[in-house]
Amino acid sequence: MNFTELFMWYLAAFGVSYIVGFSKISFPFRVTLGNSKSTLLHWFLDLIECPACVSTWLGFFYGVAKSEGLPIHNRALTVLLYGTSTSATSFVLGRLTGLIEGDKKFE
Repeated sequence: MNFTELFMWYLAAFGVSYIVGFSKISFPFRVTLGNSKSTLLHWFLDLIECPACVSTWLGFFYGVAKSEGLPIHNRALTVLLYGTSTSATSFVLGRLTGLIEGDKKFE
């Protein structure tokens, strides 16, 4: 994979993360989750509204797809690297765009 393909992947993953967690397209779904009494659904809502979290899973799935045919130890490393690098890139893009707040304290 060359630099251009990797750069486009990171932008696409951030775009999907934005659509899932912040766009008007997913807003009705997120409101439904937020109105639920289930703590599990509230946890899921927190998860999908985090660009770095969604990007981690996107990266893992992309790593699985890109590692087809590699030996098992290389596949595991590929999946791990795609997941973490996609998450890190989305975290940086989220901070730059203001979608991830830097001074938010854990509850």
